Amino acid sequence: MTLPHIRVRPPTGRRRPLALQTPVTAFRNPDTGHRLLVVSTFHFGEPGYYQVLLDDITAYEHDGWQVQHEGSQHLTPAGTPTAEERAVLDDLAASRELEALRMSMLGWVSQHPVLHRPTWRTVDMADLDIIRAVGHDTMRAHLTTSRERLGWPDTQPWQHCRFHALLALGLRHIARAVAHGNDPHGRRPHPDPRKEALDRVLLDARSTTAVTTAIATDTDVVMVWGAAHLPGIAASLGDHGYQADPADTRWHTVGLIPPVRASTIRYLLRRPPAPHLNFHTTTEPVTEPTS
Repeated sequence: MTLPHIRVRPPTGRRRPLALQTPVTAFRNPDTGHRLLVVSTFHFGEPGYYQVLLDDITAYEHDGWQVQHEGSQHLTPAGTPTAEERAVLDDLAASRELEALRMSMLGWVSQHPVLHRPTWRTVDMADLDIIRAVGHDTMRAHLTTSRERLGWPDTQPWQHCRFHALLALGLRHIARAVAHGNDPHGRRPHPDPRKEALDRVLLDARSTTAVTTAIATDTDVVMVWGAAHLPGIAASLGDHGYQADPADTRWHTVGLIPPVRASTIRYLLRRPPAPHLNFHTTTEPVTEPTS
């Protein structure tokens, strides 16, 4: 089964800015009656986005559902890292901190500190296990690319505008591809061997771990995973006899994506970014896009 994992919509009554949304999708095995709820998340978003999801998940947990979520950085690996692996782990931690810093200019926060409860079960591969599966040279190259994309001197605040424009263009491109049934996370082999090695572990292997654990659980399960995992999770669940009802999918707004034109102009003029409108706290009449 193919299900969209993100979409971009104008908030009701407005044409711009556009709202980024992720789905909550219900699955059921008709033979066993076992139910799964896949909460697809964007790893950065407005605090209000995560609060809405947290309230929803908590209600299911109170009804007896087990919550299983990703969190590679929260798991203890088997074995001690080598000096090279420790260096990659340090680079990974620094990359996460830098990305959180850049996204904070939008008023967006990182998912993992806020969308989490001690009662939830972490189902994932540990960071070190991921590095070993991918290869530390491949992972280091990936992190170097990320650092080049996100790194600029504090004396150049206009670089935020370039980042915002590229972020918005990327999200709109993915959402457009998904809407036309050409999901870039549908897992066709990537022409770049290093990118393919990353995807096999970061997407395929971890999604398999998530599904294998969820379907083996006696109780109904809420699965909290990054939206990019939904195509793989949905395909795997379909192979195991689970069915989804796309008409029953609920969409939640991550936040409002930056305006491309205005961000580009400010970058070219070397001006810092303008204050970003917050979907969940704005006093303007902005409501959830539903279609």
